[in-house]
Formats: sequence, structure tokens, C-alpha cells
Amino acid sequence: DGAFGGGDDVEHQLNYDMPAQGQWVSYDIPLSDFTGLTTRAHVSQYILVGQPTGANTVYVDNVYFHN
Repeated sequence: DGAFGGGDDVEHQLNYDMPAQGQWVSYDIPLSDFTGLTTRAHVSQYILVGQPTGANTVYVDNVYFHN
């Protein structure tokens, strides 16, 4: 139904292991990598998680979605 909490919500996880540290890292992620989406018209959120947790800092810049 395209509404938050509307019963058709789906999720997908992408993992990127061991990124380079102390420098900019570029990720080019096409929407087709998010398998299982019922629609691309209602993407409501994305969550970035760093593992393992700790006192490190991650900076994110220029996030784009593309086909």
C-alpha cells in the first residue's frame, strides 16, 4: 500500500567488509542490488551500521540513488 507500517514493508542488507581506513571510499550501489523491493517508489529509509561497534567515526557524503 506504499504506507509506513502498511504491511508490505521489506528490507535488504548489503555488507561491505574491511573498507580502507583513513581515506575516502566510493561505493556505487545500483537500486537493483536491493533485491526483494516491492516498489522503488516508496523507499523510506536506509540505515548505515558500522561493525564492530566502538568509538570510530564514519563520514557519509553524496548519497545518490540510481537505476
